[in-house]
Amino acid sequence: MFRRSTPIRALALALAASTGPAVPVEIALHQETLPGQSVFVSGPLPLLGGGDVRRAVKLSPHQYPVWSIVIDLPPGTSFQPKFYLRDDAPARLADAGNATPIPTTHTITTPAAEEPGGLQRDPVPGPGASIPRRESFTWTPSAPLFKPRAITVLLPRGYDDTTTRRYPVLYAEDGQNVFSPGGPFGSWDLDLIATDLIRRGEIPEIIIVSIDNGGVDRIAEYIPEWIVYKDVPTRGGEYLRLLIGEVMPEIDRRYRTKRGPANTAHLGSSLGGVIGFEAANEHADVFGAVVAMSPSFWLNRPGFVERAGRPPSTRARLYIDSGTEGPNSDAYADTMAVRDALIESGHVFGAPFLHTVGLGDGHNEAAWRGRLPGALRWLYAPTTTTE
Repeated sequence: MFRRSTPIRALALALAASTGPAVPVEIALHQETLPGQSVFVSGPLPLLGGGDVRRAVKLSPHQYPVWSIVIDLPPGTSFQPKFYLRDDAPARLADAGNATPIPTTHTITTPAAEEPGGLQRDPVPGPGASIPRRESFTWTPSAPLFKPRAITVLLPRGYDDTTTRRYPVLYAEDGQNVFSPGGPFGSWDLDLIATDLIRRGEIPEIIIVSIDNGGVDRIAEYIPEWIVYKDVPTRGGEYLRLLIGEVMPEIDRRYRTKRGPANTAHLGSSLGGVIGFEAANEHADVFGAVVAMSPSFWLNRPGFVERAGRPPSTRARLYIDSGTEGPNSDAYADTMAVRDALIESGHVFGAPFLHTVGLGDGHNEAAWRGRLPGALRWLYAPTTTTE
């Protein structure tokens, strides 16, 4: 049994001016729960699951018995959120019947925007534009412990039709599996998915740089030095310094890139997501946004939680996710613990930070490929700043 909740409080946080594309709103509910239960919020907006209780957003219990989250909502939004008690075990999340409604009658309303905002997209090339193409070269790191490896670059359609236009850059780890047809573990099909989203006008044209991993040295290179893992001499911090100091200048020399953190992003999964999370924490002046899919936070949950507790101003925009199937349920509990620490430290759910769950997904390329379109849409959603 649970005690009937007290009325919801939903407070639009103070803004100097309502000119941005989103308004941060705190949604909080006083609700006592039993072990294994959590409070979820659903609504008609995509960010709240679009009304699908299976994709409702779990509130954070960092001020228990108050459950809360701060989310970005569009100006002029008005809706009645729906709250549910759910068993938050990964195996139960896909069950729509696992939802006990919590009665509330509050309506959330955000102020209307004073003027249009957002990033203006470049025109999409017409049918006669040149097609996307790949180029490859070998990177030989200066540090002797790092082996030479392939760098593959996907140039967007239209790149060869001008000599002046510059493009944002996305750096992707585990390059062997990034582009179609992929390697022994399959492919993310990042080239096919990104090209399709560009064609539809859903994301801007970008340059994608895939960096092959170091093979047998992958574990050492993608785990930061502050993590002790068996007898592996971890050197993830050094890998990031080489990526920033050697690969990125070469990409800038060879191609017409837009520079600076607003135009530079990082993508990785599993251990590649771990090194991405490290980049978000330690190199926000280089990478403005990071997508970390199924990051292996089980390596050192307390350490990752501690890092997640740092102020939002010190970290890049961040996307993290997990599945719910396979060994350790794809580290769902570890990822959720990091998510809660991010929320507690003041991260706003939406454009600055997003966490999603792939219902029924395991820890594999097929799962990451399925979640990739949503991650790319988040990564390149219009913002209030341009360069």
